[in-house]
Amino acid sequence: MMYGEHITLKQISRQAARKLYASGQTVYLQSSNMMPFGVWQNACDITPDQQHVDECDKPHYDFCVKNGYELPCHTPDLAGQFDAQSNSFGYYNHDNERGRYTTYFKKI
Repeated sequence: MMYGEHITLKQISRQAARKLYASGQTVYLQSSNMMPFGVWQNACDITPDQQHVDECDKPHYDFCVKNGYELPCHTPDLAGQFDAQSNSFGYYNHDNERGRYTTYFKKI
């Protein structure tokens, strides 16, 4: 049960999660040692935001390319946004107890 709704999740690979996210669907992230609906930590849902890509990421990327600066760590598209959010999740949620890598889930 997540946010008062009964849902079923299926584990998928990172590549499948990236494709699913780029197609506009919600992807759920969880640390590897934790259960998706566990007592200590629930799965984190991420949803694509095309408006953020158009308004923030693309102008910044173009500015860096035009002026010869080092490029940002992700590309200005939904796949790049997925990588940025996945990496941020890992930075804040990975440790020895919760797990060292991220598992990805989709709603079925």
